[in-house]
Amino acid sequence: MGVPDEDMFGIQVSSSEPQASRDPSDTLSDVLEAVKLTGALFFLVDARTPWVAEAPASADLVPVILPRAQHVVSYHVVGHGACWCESPGYASMQLDAGDVLVVPHGHAYQLASARGLRTGWSVDDTLGWFRAMAGGQLPLVVTEGGSGPERLQLVCGFLGCDALPFNPVLATLPR
Repeated sequence: MGVPDEDMFGIQVSSSEPQASRDPSDTLSDVLEAVKLTGALFFLVDARTPWVAEAPASADLVPVILPRAQHVVSYHVVGHGACWCESPGYASMQLDAGDVLVVPHGHAYQLASARGLRTGWSVDDTLGWFRAMAGGQLPLVVTEGGSGPERLQLVCGFLGCDALPFNPVLATLPR
């Protein structure tokens, strides 16, 4: 076991690496240790226009996809194409290839090829889909949408972690 040191949040962290071999600028490792990840779900989306995908609030997702977690932080990396993110009470946001969307505070949202699209699914239907994905009953590459010309490739991730007030990283992230 290495020598404990304090990360940028003043939290004691221990590393299995000897202190001398750690890169002092490796803040990401320190942050990930402080976050206390308890699980993860990842999958890829390959979509053609028109398409839409919805994510319920993390309070609804936790017991379905990561039951040992207290909270779920979702993120999406746009590999190819573009999409819109919408969430009640927030301005619509366009995402392009190379953009990363992080939803740290657990609100519901949808990603779509155009503003205003909705799946028409109930929350129970959406949770059923996530349950099947977490249970390995669906392929890790999800094909969505129609036969339109515009294509999107997206990496979707859901990370389980401690909830506030025990997670100092969540407190620092914007909505």
